[in-house]
Amino acid sequence: MPHLTWWANVVTDAGHHGGGPRSDLARASLRQSDARLGAFLDHLDALGVTDRVTFVVTADHGFEGSDPQVRGSWTPALDALGISYRDEGPGLVYFL
Repeated sequence: MPHLTWWANVVTDAGHHGGGPRSDLARASLRQSDARLGAFLDHLDALGVTDRVTFVVTADHGFEGSDPQVRGSWTPALDALGISYRDEGPGLVYFL
């Protein structure tokens, strides 16, 4: 089993770009993405390794405007993990 791997799910990105944030295509892409994630989790369960896996969920962007009043930092959440990391700036964190 690898120490680190990733799963890039481009289905939702393609669906939202193709149809817009509230389109039927976007909604279908979310359902498809959910089904694929469910199959992946079922596979991990079948291998008996689910309790040995850590998930980090990220996104590259969204379609809704951000609220300028909301300001924060990932630092408290990352520190609470109790693992080594290096925060290189917006959206780029190395887990050591």
